[in-house]
Amino acid sequence: MHCRHCGAEIPEDASFCPNCGQAVSTPVEQNPSAAEIHHGGTRRFLPVLVAVAIFLAVAMIIGMEFEGTLLILAFAFCVYALVIKPRTLARRVKKRLVEGTAIPNQIEYSTISSILRDEPYSDKVIIKSEGLMETETGQQIGFVEAAIKGGVQFKLKLVPDSTNTLKLVLEGSSTSKWELEGGFQVAKDYLEADELYQSILHKLLPDYVEQRTQDEREVKKTKTYRRVATAMIVAFVGYVIVATLVPSLIRNPVSDLQDIVFEDYGTMTLGEAVDSTVENARWSSEKVDNTHYLVTLSGFQPDLFAKFEATFDVEYTDDYVYASISSVTYNGETYMDIFSLAIVLGAIYGS
Repeated sequence: MHCRHCGAEIPEDASFCPNCGQAVSTPVEQNPSAAEIHHGGTRRFLPVLVAVAIFLAVAMIIGMEFEGTLLILAFAFCVYALVIKPRTLARRVKKRLVEGTAIPNQIEYSTISSILRDEPYSDKVIIKSEGLMETETGQQIGFVEAAIKGGVQFKLKLVPDSTNTLKLVLEGSSTSKWELEGGFQVAKDYLEADELYQSILHKLLPDYVEQRTQDEREVKKTKTYRRVATAMIVAFVGYVIVATLVPSLIRNPVSDLQDIVFEDYGTMTLGEAVDSTVENARWSSEKVDNTHYLVTLSGFQPDLFAKFEATFDVEYTDDYVYASISSVTYNGETYMDIFSLAIVLGAIYGS
């Protein structure tokens, strides 16, 4: 019989290749193929797509505004990308690797020690202790406690399960990268373990390479989702700041009032009319609130034969600036009636 990994001849009853250390039995039957994994990933997204389609349909039926619908969907995506998906990934990695629910493997107890004593591990790994432990139910567990020189400390245990199949369990010491830090960090540390540690796991777990590839794909996807969600939040916060704070900071009610055309009095802007008919014109403004200002125009108007003062209300909306004259004062009297306001505004426009 020949090894399917390196081609070396191996004994018929061997569980591992003496040349490369890979398992003789193929794990392909126990694991889904790449096509099946991809298909499974597609199926996982199907409920999400259906839920989004139903939500959009309901939103259209009840007449929800398009912007509000997008905002709700964006919020739901951010919660999924920043909270749900990282926690789900970390919980799965923790359950499989830290709590000892890795894929069962037919491994002889002596295999662990022999692999660690062979090249290239013999110069890099210290075997601290090995032997047997008993559980509370009396089951014996074989273990090898070792440490990569200058690096990660770990314990490899073979635990019999209910079907008498040995299950490989990996445990890290309190100072190793296997110590749980919560959330996304569990998966991150697992994937960034030392190369030597990964190499040992490759030999002990034939399915590890494929599983690690899946995990790397999930971590990359999770990171991408996090970046997109973070960018969406930053963009939204930036939009709120620009939409609410910046306009109030750059508003110039005097200049905006001067650019307004009172159509009943011609096509000139108010500023052009004042320049042509008012002597010693002076402008001032007073803020009432974020969208309301009072602008005062004073000067001498020859047609009125008097100094005058006119107060305008300037109102800001999202898209427009509205203005109206609210009071005038000349000859020592203040007027607010429509007739007096029209006389002063007509004099300013020279009509």
